[in-house]
Amino acid sequence: MTPSKPVASTSSSARLQHPLAAPPSNASFRTPVRSTNDNTSSQIASSSSTASSSAQKPTSSTSRHHPNHSAIVDTFRSFTTPARRALHSGSLPSPHVTGRIRSTPAKFVTPFKTGMKPGEAGRLKLETQQRSLQRSRAPAIPATNTTGKLMDSVRATSVFDMTVPPTRISLSESGLFPQQYTAQEMIDYNVAIEELSQITTPSLASYYSFYTTPQPSDYPFVGVEDQIGPAAALDKLLAHGCSRATKAWVDNAWSLILWKLAGMVALEPERETRVPTFGGAAEGPRWCWNEIWRQLLYRYEREINLGIRAPFHLITTQDHPATAPMVLCVSNIIWPEASSSPEGQQRNHQPLVEVTDGWYLLRAQIDLSMTNALKKGKLRVGRKIAVVGSRLETERKDPLEPLEAYQSTKLVLSGNSSQLAPWHAKLGFQRGPYISTMHSLTPEGGNIALMDIVVLQVHPVAYLEFRIDPDGKKHQEGPRNEADEAACKESWRKKREAAESKIYEMHEKKIARYLSYAERLDHKAAQFAHSLSEDPPENIDSLYEELEVPEDAGQVISQTKGSEAAWLARYIRERLEKDRERVKDELEKEVDDICPSRKVRSFRVIIVQDSRTSKFPSHRTAQLTIWDVMDLKLTEEKPRGYFEIGWRCRVTNLIPSSKAAWMGNEPDSQIFLVSTRVSKWQKLRSLE
Repeated sequence: MTPSKPVASTSSSARLQHPLAAPPSNASFRTPVRSTNDNTSSQIASSSSTASSSAQKPTSSTSRHHPNHSAIVDTFRSFTTPARRALHSGSLPSPHVTGRIRSTPAKFVTPFKTGMKPGEAGRLKLETQQRSLQRSRAPAIPATNTTGKLMDSVRATSVFDMTVPPTRISLSESGLFPQQYTAQEMIDYNVAIEELSQITTPSLASYYSFYTTPQPSDYPFVGVEDQIGPAAALDKLLAHGCSRATKAWVDNAWSLILWKLAGMVALEPERETRVPTFGGAAEGPRWCWNEIWRQLLYRYEREINLGIRAPFHLITTQDHPATAPMVLCVSNIIWPEASSSPEGQQRNHQPLVEVTDGWYLLRAQIDLSMTNALKKGKLRVGRKIAVVGSRLETERKDPLEPLEAYQSTKLVLSGNSSQLAPWHAKLGFQRGPYISTMHSLTPEGGNIALMDIVVLQVHPVAYLEFRIDPDGKKHQEGPRNEADEAACKESWRKKREAAESKIYEMHEKKIARYLSYAERLDHKAAQFAHSLSEDPPENIDSLYEELEVPEDAGQVISQTKGSEAAWLARYIRERLEKDRERVKDELEKEVDDICPSRKVRSFRVIIVQDSRTSKFPSHRTAQLTIWDVMDLKLTEEKPRGYFEIGWRCRVTNLIPSSKAAWMGNEPDSQIFLVSTRVSKWQKLRSLE
């Protein structure tokens, strides 16, 4: 192995060429038609399996014809109906014979062979064989070229055996432990410690290449070179039949594979002294081209042939929420350059953390608590962190492929919803939820995704009223207890009813006044015997506006002519009908101006403690303020807002409050939390 010259970074167009970006095409399917000729049904039944077998006859050594196909077909032939068996034996009457009616029903004959009924041993064995047959078949995924365009429909050929070795054990079961070997011990085990120590991040791993010798003829690679890097690996993958591999995909996989293997070599250096076989033996050295090749084929088979997408792939394409529990590994720390404000003051921006799920890389925004952990060395490159409740922040609304999302997308992590994970933890999504405990919480740690608490003390429900004065300033009144809130609510109700009564009474008087105007105008028009056949006068709007002043209305009516009086009376009634809905909204606004609606929020303070802790003693208690508690109903038997001492609850999305009053982790210390509008509560059974 030798470091090569740094190459230019991958262009943006190369990042777009993700192998899974192309939509799969549907394979053609034709349903066989059953013949209706009774005389030939037995021939079709006996030859169906033969025809199917000949139609699926493999054309090359890569075909996946199941080895027990003939046995399964023979077993399937036994599942015939009694009528078909009778047809084969010739016991059925001829269709031309009439007048013969059987008086007793025929004896039931089971269609299953001995031991093949549902639930019996033979049937269970057959179902197991069929499931194994389905798992061994590779899905038909159309191949694409490096530009992302669909090629001719070709059935995907398996390039890696995904069967789990029976001897494989997890890292937690291996008995190994990081950093238990010295540098000299690694050298004794034939480990190139000087070169491995340079691969500190995946981005540096992409500059390294391997020297190799020509391979056997049964691996027909083209353009075999002595020095193999990402570019040569891509050529070999394409020559091996991995037609959907792209430069961006190989560059990303190469860097992550080498970074992982460098850590595995340091974990178990004695394995490097063993002689491998081509393709990478199960117990062979890890730091060699054979192992790189084997892992490239594994990734291609899993992600492209089988379509099993990585967590970051699901998140960036918005097919899975970023809030799910995950274990990630810190792959790099991006410290921003210090800048100055216009006033000359230094600005220290928050650093970004690059994290990986083992398959792809994303940047992550961290808060002050995680930044302090970086400065103290608790959070560094290579550490695994368990996160929950993270948020995806992207500059583009459309879903993105993971290789093109690095620059415009980042995760937002919360220190109170993150914790260090064991070194042997498996990367990716996790089944169980991560529950934060009070020992690990900090006032600057942000959102707390999930807590499991026990109620120690319950305070009464209180109320706060928020008002806005004419100048736009907000005022807070309270807190009030339930009795005071009930009195304030009743006082407001009476004031509101009085305002509504006054305003609606004035409106009714106005309508009655205008209707009286219309009657007087109708009477005047009748005296002159004028009809509405003429066009309305041009000054009809101005006449109506003059009626708004009651003192001038009598003079306006007396001065109108006969034709004007008829049209004005009609105009008044149409205007009142048209303004009915609009006037209703205006009246509501007038009532709100006199007596605005109340903005009251209920809250309750409870004292809680962790229901259980796995590592540290539960010294802290929390004063938890629950907003809008009267909208919360935990049990059907109790009223809204009810809490009881001893209840165990699980609550989401809490945030720190009264940060200056937080105490340390000493016994009888207290912290302060508050619920949010998106907090969800669930009452659980007590641990007892």
